[in-house]
Amino acid sequence: MTAEIPETLAAILERIAPPSDSPGDVSDPSRNEALTGELADLDLWWRHLNTSAQVQEVVLRPSGADPMDCLMTGIEQAERAVDSGANLLIPAVAASQQVSARTIIALLTKSDASSVLGQPAGMTDQSWMDQCAQIRDETAGLRESIGEPLQLLVRLGAEGIAGAVGVLLAGAARATPCLIDGTDTWAAALIADRLNHRARQWWRSSTSSLDPAWTAARERIDLAPGLPLDLTDEAGWGAQANVALLQLLTR
Repeated sequence: MTAEIPETLAAILERIAPPSDSPGDVSDPSRNEALTGELADLDLWWRHLNTSAQVQEVVLRPSGADPMDCLMTGIEQAERAVDSGANLLIPAVAASQQVSARTIIALLTKSDASSVLGQPAGMTDQSWMDQCAQIRDETAGLRESIGEPLQLLVRLGAEGIAGAVGVLLAGAARATPCLIDGTDTWAAALIADRLNHRARQWWRSSTSSLDPAWTAARERIDLAPGLPLDLTDEAGWGAQANVALLQLLTR
């Protein structure tokens, strides 16, 4: 079975175009010469993709009855946010779907289950083995769907991840940057990238991470690591750190 692309999504995919100029232009006369390292990269990324100095971010957590409904809700929420003046979107999920997210990352980065599952403090060996087995079993049953990203979402029942896909694609279609932070949103980024490779040029990794799934997804999409914070939590602190720094840089 192939999940068909709805008309609204097809129109979004058609509208996605890369930024007009090459990022990181060191000859830009407005460039702050005092900034170096990752802070300078963040500043250059922001000014390259925005004509507005003020940061107006919005966190979006789309919901829906099923993955495709949730994906369309993500598109609608992103469109409304941009129409209301948002110039930075942060896709998030209401309830994390860790096994589904790591299954998607394993499949689309051609990794085995143990390679996308870290063992953070507090996770017992038994819990790690149980989750690893779940991811392994899911990937084994879904290998024929690797070329059908929407079908992956439907078969996994990945509503929250699908909503984040909608936000990432609609943001790119509206020339609005997005911050990626968390396992679910990295899985969404892999799906969105499969649907349109140009969309990734509007995204930024919030932070470097010790989580192997985040690293595998980021490297597959070929994004820079982001702020060197090495976060592994799912609370969105990396995205908020980026927002706080951008607000300082644009005061």
